Amino acid sequence: MSVELKGLKDLAKNSKELQKKLNKTIRRSTKAAALKLLADAVELAPVYQGQIDENGELLKDEEGNVVKTHTGGKLKGSGTVVLNNKTVVAESDENGNINAAKSNSSSARDMESVSFFDVGFNTTYAEKQHDHEEYRHIDGQADYLMQPMRELKSTFEEQIIKDAKKTMEKETRKNRTNN
Repeated sequence: MSVELKGLKDLAKNSKELQKKLNKTIRRSTKAAALKLLADAVELAPVYQGQIDENGELLKDEEGNVVKTHTGGKLKGSGTVVLNNKTVVAESDENGNINAAKSNSSSARDMESVSFFDVGFNTTYAEKQHDHEEYRHIDGQADYLMQPMRELKSTFEEQIIKDAKKTMEKETRKNRTNN
Protein backbone atom coordinates (compact mmCIF):
# COMPACT_ATOMS: atom_id res chain seq x y z
CA MET A 1 0.00 0.00 0.00
CA SER A 2 1.26 3.47 -0.79
CA VAL A 3 0.02 6.92 -0.01
CA GLU A 4 0.76 9.88 -2.24
CA LEU A 5 0.79 13.25 -0.57
CA LYS A 6 0.11 16.04 -3.00
CA GLY A 7 2.01 19.26 -2.75
CA LEU A 8 5.18 17.97 -1.09
CA LYS A 9 7.34 18.81 -4.10
CA ASP A 10 5.90 22.33 -4.19
CA LEU A 11 6.42 22.69 -0.45
CA ALA A 12 10.07 21.65 -0.76
CA LYS A 13 10.59 24.03 -3.70
CA ASN A 14 8.87 26.91 -1.89
CA SER A 15 10.92 26.23 1.25
CA LYS A 16 14.18 26.45 -0.72
CA GLU A 17 13.08 29.68 -2.40
CA LEU A 18 12.02 31.17 0.92
CA GLN A 19 15.39 30.26 2.46
CA LYS A 20 17.25 31.97 -0.41
CA LYS A 21 15.12 35.10 -0.07
CA LEU A 22 15.52 35.16 3.71
CA ASN A 23 19.30 34.82 3.35
CA LYS A 24 19.33 37.71 0.88
CA THR A 25 17.20 39.87 3.18
CA ILE A 26 19.30 39.11 6.25
CA ARG A 27 22.51 39.76 4.31
CA ARG A 28 21.19 43.12 3.05
CA SER A 29 20.04 44.15 6.55
CA THR A 30 23.28 43.03 8.16
CA LYS A 31 25.32 44.93 5.57
CA ALA A 32 23.29 48.10 6.24
CA ALA A 33 23.95 47.68 9.96
CA ALA A 34 27.69 47.18 9.36
CA LEU A 35 27.87 50.32 7.21
CA LYS A 36 26.02 52.34 9.86
CA LEU A 37 28.37 51.03 12.56
CA LEU A 38 31.43 51.96 10.49
CA ALA A 39 30.09 55.46 9.82
CA ASP A 40 29.44 56.06 13.52
CA ALA A 41 32.81 54.59 14.55
CA VAL A 42 34.70 56.72 12.01
CA GLU A 43 32.95 59.80 13.35
CA LEU A 44 34.14 58.97 16.88
CA ALA A 45 37.66 57.86 15.90
CA PRO A 46 40.55 60.13 16.89
CA VAL A 47 41.52 62.82 14.38
CA TYR A 48 44.05 62.55 11.58
CA GLN A 49 46.64 64.64 13.40
CA GLY A 50 48.12 63.49 16.63
CA GLN A 51 51.24 62.75 18.61
CA ILE A 52 51.62 59.04 17.93
CA ASP A 53 53.78 56.88 15.75
CA GLU A 54 52.64 53.91 13.65
CA ASN A 55 52.65 51.70 16.77
CA GLY A 56 50.47 54.01 18.82
CA GLU A 57 53.32 55.31 20.98
CA LEU A 58 53.78 58.99 21.81
CA LEU A 59 56.33 60.63 19.55
CA LYS A 60 59.30 62.09 21.40
CA ASP A 61 62.25 64.17 20.29
CA GLU A 62 65.90 63.38 21.04
CA GLU A 63 65.58 64.79 24.60
CA GLY A 64 62.49 62.69 25.37
CA ASN A 65 59.98 65.54 25.09
CA VAL A 66 56.62 64.72 23.52
CA VAL A 67 56.40 66.11 19.99
CA LYS A 68 53.62 68.71 19.89
CA THR A 69 52.40 68.23 16.31
CA HIS A 70 52.56 65.33 13.92
CA THR A 71 50.53 64.38 10.86
CA GLY A 72 51.17 60.64 10.86
CA GLY A 73 47.88 59.19 12.08
CA LYS A 74 45.29 58.09 9.53
CA LEU A 75 42.83 56.27 11.73
CA LYS A 76 39.66 57.81 10.27
CA GLY A 77 40.80 56.67 6.83
CA SER A 78 41.41 53.06 7.83
CA GLY A 79 37.89 51.83 8.56
CA THR A 80 36.64 48.76 6.68
CA VAL A 81 33.65 46.48 6.34
CA VAL A 82 34.69 42.98 5.25
CA LEU A 83 32.36 40.20 4.06
CA ASN A 84 33.05 36.68 5.36
CA ASN A 85 36.65 37.51 6.34
CA LYS A 86 37.74 38.07 2.75
CA THR A 87 35.88 40.59 0.61
CA VAL A 88 36.21 44.29 1.42
CA VAL A 89 32.75 45.82 0.99
CA ALA A 90 33.42 49.40 2.09
CA GLU A 91 36.26 51.58 3.27
CA SER A 92 36.54 54.97 4.92
CA ASP A 93 38.71 57.72 3.48
CA GLU A 94 40.79 60.14 5.56
CA ASN A 95 37.90 62.64 5.51
CA GLY A 96 35.66 60.08 7.23
CA ASN A 97 33.53 59.28 4.17
CA ILE A 98 32.39 55.68 3.68
CA ASN A 99 32.87 54.41 0.13
CA ALA A 100 32.02 51.13 -1.56
CA ALA A 101 35.16 49.12 -2.21
CA LYS A 102 36.53 49.31 -5.74
CA SER A 103 36.62 45.55 -6.18
CA ASN A 104 33.46 44.21 -4.62
CA SER A 105 32.92 40.81 -6.19
CA SER A 106 31.80 37.96 -3.99
CA SER A 107 31.72 34.31 -4.91
CA ALA A 108 28.38 32.66 -5.59
CA ARG A 109 28.85 30.57 -2.46
CA ASP A 110 29.31 33.73 -0.35
CA MET A 111 26.10 35.14 -1.70
CA GLU A 112 24.02 31.99 -1.10
CA SER A 113 24.54 31.75 2.63
CA VAL A 114 23.80 34.25 5.35
CA SER A 115 26.90 36.39 5.48
CA PHE A 116 28.69 38.07 8.30
CA PHE A 117 30.50 41.36 8.17
CA ASP A 118 33.53 42.46 10.16
CA VAL A 119 33.78 46.15 10.97
CA GLY A 120 37.16 47.46 12.02
CA PHE A 121 40.18 49.64 11.40
CA ASN A 122 43.31 48.40 9.68
CA THR A 123 46.10 50.60 11.05
CA THR A 124 48.70 49.07 13.34
CA TYR A 125 47.72 51.41 16.16
CA ALA A 126 43.90 51.24 15.87
CA GLU A 127 43.44 48.74 18.69
CA LYS A 128 45.73 50.65 21.03
CA GLN A 129 43.91 53.93 20.38
CA HIS A 130 40.56 52.18 20.87
CA ASP A 131 41.42 50.43 24.12
CA HIS A 132 43.34 53.11 26.03
CA GLU A 133 40.72 55.40 27.51
CA GLU A 134 43.41 57.37 29.33
CA TYR A 135 44.73 58.73 26.02
CA ARG A 136 43.79 62.36 25.43
CA HIS A 137 42.55 63.03 21.92
CA ILE A 138 42.20 66.47 20.33
CA ASP A 139 39.06 65.25 18.61
CA GLY A 140 37.54 61.79 18.81
CA GLN A 141 37.82 59.26 21.59
CA ALA A 142 38.86 55.81 22.71
CA ASP A 143 36.20 53.06 22.48
CA TYR A 144 35.17 54.51 19.11
CA LEU A 145 33.99 51.16 17.71
CA MET A 146 32.45 49.44 20.72
CA GLN A 147 30.50 52.44 21.97
CA PRO A 148 28.31 52.70 18.86
CA MET A 149 28.05 48.89 18.72
CA ARG A 150 26.66 48.79 22.25
CA GLU A 151 24.29 51.68 21.48
CA LEU A 152 23.03 50.25 18.17
CA LYS A 153 23.03 46.50 18.85
CA SER A 154 19.35 46.16 19.75
CA THR A 155 18.33 48.48 16.90
CA PHE A 156 20.29 46.32 14.45
CA GLU A 157 18.74 43.12 15.81
CA GLU A 158 15.22 44.54 15.67
CA GLN A 159 15.66 45.77 12.09
CA ILE A 160 17.07 42.46 10.84
CA ILE A 161 14.21 40.53 12.46
CA LYS A 162 11.64 43.01 11.10
CA ASP A 163 13.06 42.68 7.57
CA ALA A 164 13.10 38.87 7.80
CA LYS A 165 9.47 38.78 9.00
CA LYS A 166 8.45 41.11 6.17
CA THR A 167 10.08 38.79 3.62
CA MET A 168 8.38 35.74 5.14
CA GLU A 169 4.97 37.44 5.13
CA LYS A 170 5.41 38.56 1.52
CA GLU A 171 6.41 35.07 0.38
CA THR A 172 3.56 33.46 2.35
CA ARG A 173 1.02 35.75 0.67
CA LYS A 174 2.56 35.04 -2.73
CA ASN A 175 2.43 31.26 -2.19
CA ARG A 176 -1.18 31.40 -1.00
CA THR A 177 -2.15 33.35 -4.10
CA ASN A 178 -0.38 30.87 -6.38
CA ASN A 179 -1.99 27.80 -4.80
